[in-house]
Amino acid sequence: MIAKTETIKNNLNPDFKANITVGYAFEQAQKFKFEVIDDDGAGSFDLIGTVETTLGNIMGARQQTFSADLKIPTDRKARGRIIIRAEGLEASNTVVRMQISCD
Repeated sequence: MIAKTETIKNNLNPDFKANITVGYAFEQAQKFKFEVIDDDGAGSFDLIGTVETTLGNIMGARQQTFSADLKIPTDRKARGRIIIRAEGLEASNTVVRMQISCD
C-alpha cells in the first residue's frame, strides 16, 4: 500500500481531498490498484470495487484525468466510477514528481 485517503462518512459521491505523491519513471510500467471500501466501523467493511491501471495511463489521460468503472473480481458489472486527477509537480530528465488526488 502506498497511501490511504481520509474517510468520508455517508456520501454516495465522495470527493477525497488527500493528495498522494509518487515518483514517476517515464520508461517503466508503474502499476496501481485503487480500492474503494465502505467502512462500516468496528472492523466491518464492504469492498465497493477496484481499478487497476498504470501511472502512464493516468498521466497520459486527457487533462491528466483518468476515469474507470469500479468492479469487484467476482462480478464484471460496474459498481460505480472512480475519477483520478494527476498533476506533475516538477520536471526532470529522469524522474517527474507528481501528486494524485482521487475523487
